[in-house]
Amino acid sequence: MSASKPRLIAEVFEHLNFGGRRGYVIKPISFTADIGFQDNISSIKVYKGPGFTASPNQKMILYEHWNFQGQKLILGPGFYPNIHDMIYNFKDTISSISFGSLLKTSGPEWGTVPLIVECYEHAEFSGRNITVLRDVPHTGALGLHDSISSVRIIKGPDFPPQGAEVTFFEHVDFEGSKLTIRMDAKDHKKEIPNFHYLPQQFNDVVSSIKIEGWSTSAEFTEMVFEDEFIGNRMRPEWRWEDPEGGGHWVERQGYLEMRAEPGQDLWHGDPNQPVPRDHNLPPDAVVLRAAGAIQMESGVTIIDKDGATGRKAIDSQRGARAFHNVYLRRPGRWYIWIRGYFPEPSKDSYWIGIDNADPHPWDREGGTGAIKIFAEVGDSTKQGDAVWGTWYWDCGVKSASVPQSYFEIKSPGTYRLWSKGRESGSILDQILLTQDPNFNPESVYRGANISMHSAIGSGGNLDAPRLLLPVAGDFTAECRIRLSVDMKEHGGLIVWKNPQAFVRLEKTSGSHAFRGDIRFERHVDGVFSLVGRGQGVNQRMSQLGPIPVRFTELYLRLERKGHQFSGYVSDDGVRWVGCGHTNVAMGDPVEVGLHALCPGNIPPTLTRFEYFRVFKRQGELLEQRLLSGNVQALTDQDFKKRQQMERNRAIRDLY
Repeated sequence: MSASKPRLIAEVFEHLNFGGRRGYVIKPISFTADIGFQDNISSIKVYKGPGFTASPNQKMILYEHWNFQGQKLILGPGFYPNIHDMIYNFKDTISSISFGSLLKTSGPEWGTVPLIVECYEHAEFSGRNITVLRDVPHTGALGLHDSISSVRIIKGPDFPPQGAEVTFFEHVDFEGSKLTIRMDAKDHKKEIPNFHYLPQQFNDVVSSIKIEGWSTSAEFTEMVFEDEFIGNRMRPEWRWEDPEGGGHWVERQGYLEMRAEPGQDLWHGDPNQPVPRDHNLPPDAVVLRAAGAIQMESGVTIIDKDGATGRKAIDSQRGARAFHNVYLRRPGRWYIWIRGYFPEPSKDSYWIGIDNADPHPWDREGGTGAIKIFAEVGDSTKQGDAVWGTWYWDCGVKSASVPQSYFEIKSPGTYRLWSKGRESGSILDQILLTQDPNFNPESVYRGANISMHSAIGSGGNLDAPRLLLPVAGDFTAECRIRLSVDMKEHGGLIVWKNPQAFVRLEKTSGSHAFRGDIRFERHVDGVFSLVGRGQGVNQRMSQLGPIPVRFTELYLRLERKGHQFSGYVSDDGVRWVGCGHTNVAMGDPVEVGLHALCPGNIPPTLTRFEYFRVFKRQGELLEQRLLSGNVQALTDQDFKKRQQMERNRAIRDLY
């Protein structure tokens, strides 16, 4: 490519939405550090250059590693305010840039289009207009808030045989009065030239729009994982996460019961606007609960201990490790602290390590990446020189003689942190990381634990209990929720990568503002978005007549194709209604499973899941470790329980 007549001109930005430092690229760059942008490009503008007409298929190619190696992202001319949201594992990892003539481009696919809705500012299809292809929580985002006067509805390329409908709502987030227009197979187009003449008086009041298309969701047909919650033991594939210790689950006769207490929610604040609940805690602080590890080796035991967070801590035999995934938002030094209870001098130490990070000081005895944290007289402020037989925070070095211990990381991202037993009987409760070298949790909290509300470090609430298992590739997760007349259920499906990237599909409780409807939410980089809303229990039960017990079950499906996620709800497990589509960049593997919530000050919730299943395309399988528990033969006792469960379910459905 000639530098004097470039075919493309790329403007790269340090932050999302074209913020921060900027630079220009017109020729291949083998190492972006040479232009001051190693691993920190977040948004891009690609312009047609003076030589573009000579090669109209010219593309910009971004590489994960230097010298044009590794994963790549291909972009044509256009504005890309958040490249992290477009593909897998491309978060601040661009190390080289090239250009080439290619037909292929990267980026999200739109997904299905059951209906095309054209909305006009004035009557008779005049004035400003917008085209709506999927749910719109706020029409103001498209420039026509409370100013739609006429609409034209056309069958889309993916119009389902069962029909589809569009609903216009008076308020944002699909609230208030509504107007529903249905399209059947025999219809080609429907027009409303003037909302003013409708009995519902919907002229200039539309604030949100929902499109519902029925689907059989038949692409993923091979069930590769199933748990019907028979017995009273959790299968080994699952990981139970309950940060605050307020939720709990129990397997009943053929269903899983998950409870949540008021205030237990699942959302993350904006990382660019730190709002910690505990003002003593540094905004970047990350606090991990030792008993909430995602994996524990043999020799690690969860114990009941007074003074521990949720009364749960861990005791590790020498060499046994417990693992955590931790998202560290900035490169550099992360100082390490632990909260422990050390009964005596022979039981007063742990090793802490982070994979792919440099430990300072490194303790060779603990293995690669290990820092030794141990009790020394004078560490604790709670009881003078006494450091044994009490809870306190320790950083692993003598407080006054040497610098604090820390891990050096080279780039932001998700890291695997582990604790490793050194002396059995040493009790570990919490692990803290911060980039503030002057922060001392022992002098601030005097041995007390840090509320997990404060552990988020940038506002939010990640207290909700959840049951998760790892899955790679495309899949559909499905669950069936048993419904009660008092509508206490508030929970559903979740796909989780880290606190900065997850999606939720859930049935709300009767006390919630959505009054039993389905919510589909997207959480990326601390920004929450309502993707869609599905019809819930109130409307469906009213359609079934005066006997509400007839409506006893609700089905949810959460589907992943690449980086696109789609939510579905059904009352029979056959006909599925779409709840929206969204794109979230998540690299493999992700975790998928069940969650329960009790947001705000609503009464405690109780959600009963009758099964959880994972489907893949024909011939695709999960990782072997996920199938191990699924291929074992049932014991005679479990077989009898399953038979009895099916009998009970059949009898219940009859009545």
